[in-house]
Amino acid sequence: MKKATKLSLLTFLVVVLGINLSHAQISYSGNSESGFGGTIGGSTLSLSTDGTTITGTLTKGAGDFNDTFVIYISNGNSGRSTIGTEVNDRADANRAAISYMEAGTGKILTFPSGFEATHAIAINTGFGGLWSIPNSGSIANNGLTFVTGLGGDGKPSSSTDASFTFSFDFSDIGLNDNGGNGFSFVATYLNPWGGDSNLGFASNEGFGSGFPGSNIGQENVTLTGFESYARVYISGSAGWRLLSLPKTGGTVEDISDDTAIQGITGGDNALTDANFYIYDSNGDFDEPTNVSTAWGDGLGFAVYFYNNTTAGSSTLPITLGVSGAEPASDVVVDLYSGATGRYTLVGNPFASNVDLANVGANIAISSNMTFWDNTAGSYTTENISGGLVIQPWQGYWVQTSASTGGGQLTYGTADKTSSAADTTHFDKASPTALKELKFTIESSYNTENNLTLQVANDATEGWDSYDLLKLGSLLPQHVSAAFMGSLEGESVLKGIESIPFSLEREITLPIMVDLVGESQTLKMNWEGVSALPESWSITFHDYEAEESFDLRSASSYDFDVIVKGSNEKVNPLTILSSPLGQKMKLKSDQTARFGITITPSTTSVTNEPGTEIKGFALEQNYPNPFNPTTTINYSVENSGAVSLSVYNLMGQKVAELVNETKSAGSYNVTWNASQAASGMYYYRLEAGGQVLTRKMTLIK
Repeated sequence: MKKATKLSLLTFLVVVLGINLSHAQISYSGNSESGFGGTIGGSTLSLSTDGTTITGTLTKGAGDFNDTFVIYISNGNSGRSTIGTEVNDRADANRAAISYMEAGTGKILTFPSGFEATHAIAINTGFGGLWSIPNSGSIANNGLTFVTGLGGDGKPSSSTDASFTFSFDFSDIGLNDNGGNGFSFVATYLNPWGGDSNLGFASNEGFGSGFPGSNIGQENVTLTGFESYARVYISGSAGWRLLSLPKTGGTVEDISDDTAIQGITGGDNALTDANFYIYDSNGDFDEPTNVSTAWGDGLGFAVYFYNNTTAGSSTLPITLGVSGAEPASDVVVDLYSGATGRYTLVGNPFASNVDLANVGANIAISSNMTFWDNTAGSYTTENISGGLVIQPWQGYWVQTSASTGGGQLTYGTADKTSSAADTTHFDKASPTALKELKFTIESSYNTENNLTLQVANDATEGWDSYDLLKLGSLLPQHVSAAFMGSLEGESVLKGIESIPFSLEREITLPIMVDLVGESQTLKMNWEGVSALPESWSITFHDYEAEESFDLRSASSYDFDVIVKGSNEKVNPLTILSSPLGQKMKLKSDQTARFGITITPSTTSVTNEPGTEIKGFALEQNYPNPFNPTTTINYSVENSGAVSLSVYNLMGQKVAELVNETKSAGSYNVTWNASQAASGMYYYRLEAGGQVLTRKMTLIK
C-alpha cells in the first residue's frame, strides 16, 4: 500500500450560479509553414471558456497580418464536406475568404473525413465575424448567414499586432453550454482578392494537416486532419467520475494539466495513492504505467477529483479541456468477454454526441448501460433500446450477455448525432415495450437507485440481455441493495432483474441489503408499480421483521439495518483496488432481507390453504411459519414415481423429502429444517407429469 498523502477530501457541494469559475485553456501550434511570411504557420492559437463564451487568442508568427485568417468549424451537425464550386459569396473580403476560391475556377477545398463545416470565422484587420454555412444548395453573394461580430479585440488593430483576442458563444455555433459539447476546426490563411478580380489565393499556412508544402495558389486541396476543442465541467462534490477522452491516442497528460493526477509516474506526488485508473482485461482497475500511457480509443477511465486548495490538488468546479483530433474513422473496442456478465469500461471516443442505439456489437451485450452518478452516490442504469444520446467525455459500463470470446463494440462516425443530450448526461426515449419498477434506498450517506425490476416482452425468467450484475459502489460508505440470483452455477448479485409480461407462475425475487457505515434506519422507496400488469399480485416481504404487504398499497418502507463488528475507514483513493468481479459475487454469509412475490392471475401456486384438488393435491404445510419442523400433506391420483423437494429462493434444492414409487392415495411427510437458514422456501410435488408448488417460512 502506498503511503497516503495529506489531502483534505472535503465532500461539500459547491454551488455555481450562472458561470463556471475555472477556465481550461488549450493551445494549438500552426503548421510551421511560411508561404505568407509565417504569420499563421508560426503562430499559436489558445482557446478557453467560462462555460458560455469561447475566447481565442492568436499570437502571430514572424510575418505581418496582411490577409484573412479563416477558421472552419464543425459542430457535429450536417454541414459541407467541401468548399468551392457552389460556394461563391463575394459580398465582402471575409465572405470571399470563406468561399475559398472563385466558383468559376472549379477549385475545391475538401475537408478531412468526418469533418463537415457548419460555421466559419473570418478575421482581417478590418473586421472579425462568424458566419453559418448552409449545408446544401448554391451560395451566392450574402448567401453565408452572418451570425455575430466577434467579441474581445475581435481583430488585430494593425497588421503588426503581436497578438489579439476574439470571442463568441457556444450558442453562436449551435451548441448548448451544458458542459459536454465540443467542436472541431481547421484554419487557413488566404488572400481573397487576387489581381483585379475576385479570385482567391491560399497560403500553405494553417492549423490542421494536409496543406501542401508550398503556397497553394488556385489549386484543389484535400486536408487530412483537423483540430478538436472538447471540454467538460466537473462540479459538485469530491469523488470518482467515469470518463472517456474525445480524442485519438489520449493519455493521462491530456487532463493532468487541468486537475491533480497523483500516484502515477510523471504526475503529482508519485509515491501516494493513485487517483487515476483504467480497467484491464483481467477484471481489475490498474494504474497506467506513466502519464504518457495510452489505453485505447473508446475505453473509459476513472479519476478521483479533489475539492480543496491543498498543494497538488484542484478546487471544484473545474473545466477539463483536451486538444487534438478525435478519431477520424470508426472506433472498434475489444470487449472483455469469455463469460456471461463480464463488464468493460468504455466511453464516447468522439467530440460529438453519440446515439448508443446505433453503436454496433458483434456479440450479445446487455441492453442496459451503467454510469456512475457522483451526486446520487450510486450507479445508474439506462436502457439503450429506445435510443440514448450521450455526450463527449462520458464513460460507462457495458456488460456481455453471452459467453462468447472476441467481442467488439464499434463506435461508427455515422453514430455521431446532432440530437441534444440533456444536462443529466443523457437524452433518451424509453422503449414502449419496457416497464420498470425502481427501488431507491435513502441513507445518511447517499441516496441510491439500487435495483430495478424490468418487465419486457422478450425478457425471460433466466438470464437475458436485460439482466445486469450489481457493480460495487465507488463510495467508502454506502448502502446497496441487490437481487440475489445465480449465473453459470455461481451465486451473484444483480442490479437489474428482468421478467416477461407473459409470466405464468408465481415467483419470489430475494433481495439482499448491504450497508457499509453506521447502523441506521433506512427508507426504501419505489415507483413504477402502476405500470406493471394489473392482474399481477405483488407482495413485499421483510423476512427479518416478519412483515408482508401489498406493494401497491404503499410507496415506501422504513427499516432498520444493524452493522455488526467494527467499520474500518476506507481511503476513497483505494476503493477501486479490488477486482470488480469480486464485488458482483454473493458472499457465503449473505441472506435475503426482503423478497418480492409476483403472482400472475393464471398461476396455480398459492400461499394460502386451498380447496383440495381431487386425486392430486399439495396442502399448505403445518405449522407455517415453523421452527424447526413442519408437516406436509399431499395426495396422488395414480400409482407411479413421486418426488417432493424443498428449494430456497434462488432455486437451489435444499432437501429431498420423497423420491419413490407411490400408490394412489394421501400421504404426509415431515421436514426437519434445523440445518437450514431462516427464510422463505418452496416445496414442489411432481407426479404423473403434474406439478404443484407452495411456499413456507422458516423463522428461528
